[in-house]
Amino acid sequence: MQWLLAEWKRLRPYFSLLDFASPPASRVAWAVRVCVLSFAVVVLYKRVVAVTTPLLDAKPLPFIPSEEVEDYRFRLPERTRREIFAEIA
Repeated sequence: MQWLLAEWKRLRPYFSLLDFASPPASRVAWAVRVCVLSFAVVVLYKRVVAVTTPLLDAKPLPFIPSEEVEDYRFRLPERTRREIFAEIA
């Protein structure tokens, strides 16, 4: 247990490098801050690209014939629709 306390005392100054609430006091603290923020920016950029790429690369929907075209409703000609109706009726 004594060795754990000694290790904690030896490592404690390094934890101050991760204190982002106060301004960095040394070059090492600045380097740690730059590395952590760079990593965060890269992760955020990859996430944004992964989410937006399918939206930006989506192809437009195919044209659907309108109901105004005579003899072609529901993507079926009238003759086929009559056969289906006769079958059901």
